[in-house]
Amino acid sequence: MNFGCFGRFLGIVSALWIPTLHLSSEALASQLPDVSVPVSETADRIPSSGDHALFHELLKLKDSNGSPSGAREIFLKLKREHPGSVLIPRASLVMGEILVKKSLNLRHENDSSDPTIKEASRDLWRARMDLPQGSLRDEATEGLARLMFSEGLYPEARGMIDLGLRESPDGPFSISEKLLLAASWRRSGNPKKAMETLSSLGVDMETASGVSQSDRVHYLYEAGGVSLDLGNLPQAGEYYRAAIGLSPDYAYSHPKRLYDLALYSDRIGHDKRAFKLFREYLRRKPGGMHVPMAAYHMAELAGRLGKPQSRLARLAEVMRTYPHTEASDLSRVTLMKDKLKDLQSESHPSGQLKFLPPHQKSLNDRLIEDSDQIVRSGVTSRSRVEAASIMVPLLVSQKRFDLAFRVIHRLEIDADPQSSSGKRLLGLESAVLFRKILDMKNPSEDRRLLRMVHSYRNLVSPVLLDPRPTGMEMRNFSLEGKVLLRIARAHEGVKDDPGARRWLRQVLYHGGLAPRSGALKDLIALDLKSGDTLGAWRTGQELVALIQPGDSKGASWILDEEKVARKLGDMDREIPLLRSFVRDFPADPKAGWAEARLFRIHLLRNEFDQAERSARKALVLLAPGGSDQASLLTLLYRFGQMEVSLHRTKEAISLWEKFLRDGPSDPRRGWVMYQLGKLDEAEGKEQRAYRWYLSAAKAAINPDLASVARQKAKGISILFDGRSGS
Repeated sequence: MNFGCFGRFLGIVSALWIPTLHLSSEALASQLPDVSVPVSETADRIPSSGDHALFHELLKLKDSNGSPSGAREIFLKLKREHPGSVLIPRASLVMGEILVKKSLNLRHENDSSDPTIKEASRDLWRARMDLPQGSLRDEATEGLARLMFSEGLYPEARGMIDLGLRESPDGPFSISEKLLLAASWRRSGNPKKAMETLSSLGVDMETASGVSQSDRVHYLYEAGGVSLDLGNLPQAGEYYRAAIGLSPDYAYSHPKRLYDLALYSDRIGHDKRAFKLFREYLRRKPGGMHVPMAAYHMAELAGRLGKPQSRLARLAEVMRTYPHTEASDLSRVTLMKDKLKDLQSESHPSGQLKFLPPHQKSLNDRLIEDSDQIVRSGVTSRSRVEAASIMVPLLVSQKRFDLAFRVIHRLEIDADPQSSSGKRLLGLESAVLFRKILDMKNPSEDRRLLRMVHSYRNLVSPVLLDPRPTGMEMRNFSLEGKVLLRIARAHEGVKDDPGARRWLRQVLYHGGLAPRSGALKDLIALDLKSGDTLGAWRTGQELVALIQPGDSKGASWILDEEKVARKLGDMDREIPLLRSFVRDFPADPKAGWAEARLFRIHLLRNEFDQAERSARKALVLLAPGGSDQASLLTLLYRFGQMEVSLHRTKEAISLWEKFLRDGPSDPRRGWVMYQLGKLDEAEGKEQRAYRWYLSAAKAAINPDLASVARQKAKGISILFDGRSGS
């Protein structure tokens, strides 16, 4: 967007104001036959029975804001007495403008049943059809567009503006029509399109000559309002300050701009200033169409200024004074939100925003019924969507997901997807989808879940486009990883491994720690299932990288990765994993097993010093009779073997004796006893060796070992007998 023209507006001093809603009476009079002097000098000299006289009377009433009913009588008299007059089309235009002015000044909100509106549209349309192409016809077109805009018929107003710009792209009304086009996009809830229109208009105004100061100020105020809608508060402030610098009194002569400045002050937190500006707007424009919304904003500001009772009284007054308006609907929604928060705070003193408990379900139902009334019959899309922002979370809390979807879909029909209301609905719809997916926990629902995901594919990632998102939309982000993981596991449940992999990768991109770890574990399982052990190892490394200090879950992740490394047969991959495990999780029950595994690896690599250090640490950590009893016995068995190979007989005997004490039913007892017999025999301790051999013969499972042990014992026995005989 190009805002290059913005800075140049600050120092420009333009000509006197030329109204943009309509041509002045002098401009109209100058185009009449035989009239070359101002109306005020000629009206009294024209015969009262002539069509020119009647037309000038009509112009006088328009310029003096006279009675529309009196103007209608003159207009009807002109048509009755001079049915063929060339002034009738122009009189239709003037009559339409008088009625439009009355409509814009007196109505609070849209009311197409007002006969003034119908008369104005009929007169303006007749003028447009009868007038030749030129400035007067352009004026009729612009008047019709403005009337449609005032009625809330924004697409129709844009169509009329487009027609006028095609017929007269550089005419006297082109700037006002483009400003009205931007306002139409803004009121439709599409500030981006409004800013695009204003950006293009700014370039045109920069290069055009004869642009009035009023148009420049109007442009700045409109751009400020659109920036405010876009949430760009600093830019909105720049536009408003530029407008005030160019024309300090403009807002007071155009109270709608006081309303805009009040909204800006409200948004930037200047509550007192906003309240004063809204009050000044009400004083200067008591019948303006923004009066109800100004009163609503003042009620909310009163609450923020520490006057809760005044806030409630003002909200009640809005509902009573301006029924069937957007402000009334929003007041009702605000009071419902208050009630919901009160009930939640009573049920949850911690202040945590949660749904009402089951025993208060009737209260939920009452709030659902009240919000449903506004959802069905609210005046504007905004008020209906605000009501849905209460209704939908309550329906979700009752697991009435299908009804929540229907409410949203019904509102989406009338909402522009690019508007703030459309964005809110997308966010709510995404949130409902997430809750429903997480509620489908049974594996038998996997196929139905996947069909639903296919239908709502564009909403599976949380949508947060609303500049002021609801709590439900905000909490939706924390659920994204869980939802994606549930979808991936649904694919696993229907044996669609490629689909599962795609969704698991999405979890890694968007999920939190818990969902990502779950996704990585599932990916490891899929890799192992497909025989891709190396791929499982790589995925496991991603999982290990997620471990946070003190996170107990990390222990199991490291051990799972160690299993994959062992399956790969790569001890170099195992060692750093086991060392990090015993370093980071020394109190874990598996720490002893990890040290025992390190002992085994070092032993296989003939790294005896490191093996001994790991073995002694493992002996401290492994408790007899514990869950790792088998690891303890294996450690004692192999540690004893290592000590024998290093000729540390005493240490080997001590380890193996402990093995026998702690493993009374271990099948390796016979072999250990036999080895102890050999050690004692080598040291000349025949009696001890004899006893070990006899014990080995009894305990050995292998019959060959038992036979050898008996022969050894018999040999020692013969040796003893020979000594005793001699």
